[in-house]
Amino acid sequence: MGGADTLGSEVAPRVQFLQPRLHVMNLVRLASSALALSSLVALASAQAVLHTVQGAATPASAGHALVFTPDVDGDGVPDFAVGSPLEAPAGFVRVHSGRDGSVLRSFEGATPGAQFGFALAIVNDLDGAGIADLMIGAPGTTWSHSNQGTAYVYSLETGVRWAQIFGSGTNSRMGYSVANLGDIDGDGVDDFGAGEPGADFGALVDNGAVVMVSGASAQFLPVVRGAASGEQFGLSLSGWGDLDGDGDDEWLVGAPFNATFGAGAGRVAIVDGGAHSVLWSCYGGQAGEHFGLALASLADSDGDGVLDFAVGAPESFGSAANQGRVARFSGLSVAPQEERLGAPGERLGRALALCDFDGDGVRELAAGAPQHVAGALGRVGAVHVLDALTLAPETTLVGSSSDGEFGAALSGGVDLNGDGAHELGVGARAELAQRGVARVLAGATPQAATYCAAKTTSNGCTPRMRAEGCASLSTGAGLTARVFGATQNAPGMLFWGLAPNAAPLRGGTLCVASPLRRTPLQLASVGAAGCSGPLAFTFTPALLQSADLSAGEQVHAQFWWRDNGFAAPNNVGLSDAVVFVVAP
Repeated sequence: MGGADTLGSEVAPRVQFLQPRLHVMNLVRLASSALALSSLVALASAQAVLHTVQGAATPASAGHALVFTPDVDGDGVPDFAVGSPLEAPAGFVRVHSGRDGSVLRSFEGATPGAQFGFALAIVNDLDGAGIADLMIGAPGTTWSHSNQGTAYVYSLETGVRWAQIFGSGTNSRMGYSVANLGDIDGDGVDDFGAGEPGADFGALVDNGAVVMVSGASAQFLPVVRGAASGEQFGLSLSGWGDLDGDGDDEWLVGAPFNATFGAGAGRVAIVDGGAHSVLWSCYGGQAGEHFGLALASLADSDGDGVLDFAVGAPESFGSAANQGRVARFSGLSVAPQEERLGAPGERLGRALALCDFDGDGVRELAAGAPQHVAGALGRVGAVHVLDALTLAPETTLVGSSSDGEFGAALSGGVDLNGDGAHELGVGARAELAQRGVARVLAGATPQAATYCAAKTTSNGCTPRMRAEGCASLSTGAGLTARVFGATQNAPGMLFWGLAPNAAPLRGGTLCVASPLRRTPLQLASVGAAGCSGPLAFTFTPALLQSADLSAGEQVHAQFWWRDNGFAAPNNVGLSDAVVFVVAP
């Protein structure tokens, strides 16, 4: 895509529209803002995964950024985009079906090392085709200056690039952040902006800037700049809303290296939409906490008629280093209304997203903690789901790969399967040796659980069941039931039903009640001697539908296999059982 253009000398004007403009339509905002969690108290849980997207190569850093999009393919289900900024040569962004995860569109960076896909946002429909467009940041792009960066806007309908904004100089890193800023000029159409945290101005170095463009006229709005050298104003961005009721939306910008209260303490500026100037700022309270690295609009979370917002400071410390902190602010105060510290070392507040994850009609705050330690699993990362008003922890979603940075990126606010709960997009950019993984977690779907006692195999192994994915009737790849520790190279099958059991069977326990359904025979792949024999079966949406299952039904499943180390009639192996709930 972008690699075909020769734009190295084009710096001014820094925005270029590449096609004739049609009429402009208002953007329907996808709620994909941000907020955070707390210390050690939240209850940890597995998660039902609707979609899993893995990076195409090492390194790709897939999931460094992700965002839910409108319905691109017209199947009635919203879709999602995943950035892979380290994928050679320049970075990629792929738009995936929200129904089955297939790739609908692919966009590629323009110059080697561009880090295309570093930041993503849904912005106003520039081509007037009826679907909001996709904004992509590529802060490593080199044209006339090294790492000057570029921000792009693409049509999701056609894949055509409609606009690009160029960085102002060497290492200015335009596109480090991108955002729909709301209607900041009061013309009834949402506008958009891109952060350029390495921009210089006059005698200031790395003070940073935010470049804004009108969604209606495609003209530049006044640039808003950082006030101090090194603060990197524009490293994060978020739309907010009309705080003062004058018809212009205010917006938020982070400068997490501001040194007013210590080197790297950080600040967040509230910018007036009409005047395009900073109204006031909130500051970090300790050196090095990087207050403002993540931002989230909370609307009026406490019902006092004033807009609220949340800020992440992932290197904040209380009793231990790098606990991280999330703070909720009222639009009329420079002091936080509520604060939540993370667990030691977990870096709470690295990413924030607002979504109704439990489907109760009230939105929660999801806060990424990419260095969270979960017992023997190690530093797998986590997402803490918090009450948006009190920041009290409601649940914790734990990653599965050590040092994978699960929770380093978040997106929320979209219901893919129609159950009334919002799904949550989570990036784990360092999983699979930096290939990266992005996951879409199903809201309001209970985790699968195991029960019953497995029969010890003839070679002394204890089989264990595990369920991965989500058993949805409509979306995703399904739920895969696996057993580990079955007898190697032995034929086996899964049998399942709708109720539990605990009846003696051939030296073990039958854990599923009749009537039973049996899957075709499969062969446990040959493994090394010991407890490595695996068997697996996937409950796909098509299978669930063909079985006439309904949303909310429980399914119980257990594996059986031949174990000839036992004398007949006890020459069988039996796993424990798994139970899961069918989602819409």
